[in-house]
Amino acid sequence: MTLDWKAAFSFFVRDPSWKRKIFLGGLWILLLPPLGWPIALGHRKEMIFALVEGRAPVLPVWSGQLTRFATEGAKAIGVILVYFLPFLVTFWLLSIDEWELLRMHGLEFAVFAAAIVLLLPIFLPLLPPLYWYLFDWVDLSPIETVLVGAMFWGTTFLMPAVFLQVSLFGRFSAAFRVRAVLSFVRRNTRHYVEAWIISVLATGTAAALGPAAPWGIFWSYLVIVYTFNEALYRSGTLEVERRFKRSCFALEADAAAARNAARFERG
Repeated sequence: MTLDWKAAFSFFVRDPSWKRKIFLGGLWILLLPPLGWPIALGHRKEMIFALVEGRAPVLPVWSGQLTRFATEGAKAIGVILVYFLPFLVTFWLLSIDEWELLRMHGLEFAVFAAAIVLLLPIFLPLLPPLYWYLFDWVDLSPIETVLVGAMFWGTTFLMPAVFLQVSLFGRFSAAFRVRAVLSFVRRNTRHYVEAWIISVLATGTAAALGPAAPWGIFWSYLVIVYTFNEALYRSGTLEVERRFKRSCFALEADAAAARNAARFERG
């Protein structure tokens, strides 16, 4: 591993109020899942900017910020939906032989759409295979199943790079710089894959916490944000150097360089 996974798993402890802030984040996810997730995403977005701009505290305060967090989180959900729209459209185009079926099964289709919008992280991966399993009118051939699956997992793989453009330019519209997203992944595959490995470990740990999973999920969001933004920092482009010059990653690099210089002098 070339990314600092130890820092990714624990960087937030520098914030004196980190326990309370993570507790509140998990509480929102637990008590109000449809609203708690966009609130968590909005909080995460502000945390990203704190990391990148070197602001303290690194975890944003919750007091008086819920409306803004929900609004920013809704924008993030909009970005995700736009990117997954080709997958969803392809799923339905290939699954239904006659469009009359949509009118006949309008309720099931409405439930599908509403569930995706209201709780996307759970229902986006769950509902397409569940509908295919439960309903005879939803039919995919083996080849079509492979195609739809490839579209889902391919889009999922790219999503962190999509939001790294938001980190870099400070606005959600930058998420649609598709060419830049693909170029970043191609040029920084090693770091990007490492960030995915760390993120999967964090997500698996969160899921294994059982009743404490909402707090684990919120903590895993912090880990994921840190590790992918470190991968972006390590890409070392001119845009990144300008944006990240005061970031926590730059401070960590300077501190590491100072420690190495001190060791060299002592040696």
